[in-house]
Amino acid sequence: VWLEEPLAFLWLADHIMSEGEYLIAKDCYEKYFEDKKIRAMTGVDTSPIHETSYLKMAKCCARLQNMSEALRYAEAALDKNHYHTETRQLLAKWSKKYAQQFHKELMGISSIKALWRGRCWTFRFQKMLRMKVLMDMEERVRLNHFDIEARRVLAYLAKQKWRAEFAYEDLCATKIQQFVRNKRKQWKQTEKQRRKLELRATETHKKCLR
Repeated sequence: VWLEEPLAFLWLADHIMSEGEYLIAKDCYEKYFEDKKIRAMTGVDTSPIHETSYLKMAKCCARLQNMSEALRYAEAALDKNHYHTETRQLLAKWSKKYAQQFHKELMGISSIKALWRGRCWTFRFQKMLRMKVLMDMEERVRLNHFDIEARRVLAYLAKQKWRAEFAYEDLCATKIQQFVRNKRKQWKQTEKQRRKLELRATETHKKCLR
């Protein structure tokens, strides 16, 4: 019964390939692909084949010096995931056409990155970004006046508007905390005296009631 399950052949193929038996592994992969195709056509199993399965099949074919088949399965893996690193490396190694294609793609990406970096550092874009950050941080302070990160950013980006206000608030908070600490200290220092006075007042009250 287990032979009717395509995944059994996939597991066998992976295991046999790890042992270096590429011809037998290739047959198992072919059986897996065939069973998956039949199941997909009948609607029994429509789950896709992962690109790594195609890539392993391509490696088996390459080991057997069947480069046309290796390229075919590597291309199938590329169709599944165009940005899979190992697939791109093998195709660039096996095919001059793909080596040139991937080189052009990388050059294009580098050009886009360079253009984007240049745009980001224009004065107009920096000004727009600064205003956007200020608006976002001011909204955060409006919702939570004690948002530490938002206060830090505003104190740096809008010194004249916010730094003096935050500095005054911090100074007031420090003074209040110092006042509270001093009062607590005084309260503890006079605790014994207060107890004596409370005891004397209680005794005096009792004498008056006699």
